[in-house]
Amino acid sequence: MKNYLLTQGINEDNIIVENKSVNTLENMKFSKKLIENDKGGKNIIFSTTNYHVFRSGIYARQAGIDAYGIGSKTKWYFWPNAFVREFAALLVSRKKGHIVNTVFLLVISIVCGLINYGFVK
Repeated sequence: MKNYLLTQGINEDNIIVENKSVNTLENMKFSKKLIENDKGGKNIIFSTTNYHVFRSGIYARQAGIDAYGIGSKTKWYFWPNAFVREFAALLVSRKKGHIVNTVFLLVISIVCGLINYGFVK
């Protein structure tokens, strides 16, 4: 990503590289510490692949970073895989909420079905 930023005209002095994380949330948490140690970071931009910007932005907020994301281009043939990957990751990251909502909708559906068929008045 550093190379991409350099090709986009970003000055190397304005780039902080975090290289210890193993996932995006860790990357945002570790980056926050680096930013705080560097200059405090008033205007923060993170760079990732263009399909990953949305989820990275969610993780940035969770880490307490107010940042703007820019994405590098992704080859057209990788988009289906990237879309499925990001969709699945968002589902997993909000697993508890999705389970609660699904159970709630299931209960409502059952109650409405029982009312509709006359089992409950």
